[in-house]
Amino acid sequence: MPAVTRHAYGDGAAFYLATRPDPTTMTSLLARAAREARVAPAAVVPAGVEVVRRGDRLFVLNHTDEAVDLQGTEVLAGDVAVLDVVAP
Repeated sequence: MPAVTRHAYGDGAAFYLATRPDPTTMTSLLARAAREARVAPAAVVPAGVEVVRRGDRLFVLNHTDEAVDLQGTEVLAGDVAVLDVVAP
């Protein structure tokens, strides 16, 4: 049985994963899906930092236990809300 399938439909495609791949494989699959969908990250940030665009605003969430310096990162251009995510 296949672990990953791709089905073209109209102008797009759907991927189905029947497993939880290792991090390297998952990164590769997500990169391929993003490339095919012609999407790009909202900003390039360190591992463990999430950037989400909602309308004209960027939300930056630091999921790590360490402070992250984003000076000089293009994410700082415009309105940005920086949130530290605290583990429960």
